[in-house]
Amino acid sequence: MRNARLATLTALGAAALALSGCAGATPGEGGGRISVVAVTDAYGSIAEAIGGDLVDVASIISGSAQDPHEYEATARDQLAVNRADLVIVNGGGYDDFLTRLLESSDAAVVNASEASGLLPADAEAHEHDEHDDHADGDAEDHAADDHDGHAHIAGFNEHVWYSIHGVAGIAEAIAAELTALAPDGADAIAQRADAFLAELDALHDRAHALEHELGGGDIMSTEHVIARLRAGAAI
Repeated sequence: MRNARLATLTALGAAALALSGCAGATPGEGGGRISVVAVTDAYGSIAEAIGGDLVDVASIISGSAQDPHEYEATARDQLAVNRADLVIVNGGGYDDFLTRLLESSDAAVVNASEASGLLPADAEAHEHDEHDDHADGDAEDHAADDHDGHAHIAGFNEHVWYSIHGVAGIAEAIAAELTALAPDGADAIAQRADAFLAELDALHDRAHALEHELGGGDIMSTEHVIARLRAGAAI
């Protein structure tokens, strides 16, 4: 019986040491993986493509059923952000809930709107609510103020993932942060980032080909979200 108890205590002690070793592992080193939280799976998929087996990626919003402008964060979301090594936000007033969650986090952050190169240098967010009368009638200045109670960048289309060039800048920023978090994986990260950027180049060429094939046509859209798909904005 004493031998059985001793064996059990030994096994428990070994397990505790193993768990403590895992908890203290540096991201990307010694089997530790970088914990990435992305606001949507659009950005989560980029992190997965570039990070490969160095990352564990969780996307707060997946699919199109939920609108990040109106999303209400949960305690689980806050816990995920607090535990993350890297958080990818869209910015530009698209996901203010995540900006608030980051107030208690020490994670590295990639702001997609800033990384895309599409955000005007002098852009300023302002708070908009349902009592704003917009009496001056300037639709362009308030084009981004589509959702009540959130800060938006006046005149800025925050849907930056529709721009091929914008996504390239975002991918490079994600690669840089992953490399800083896992320097031992720098070569693998660089290779995967180059492969991802090469795919964007191919998409860029395809967009140009379609522009020549279909150029001159008109389209009608009920939302401004896809405006960056226009040839001049997307490529």
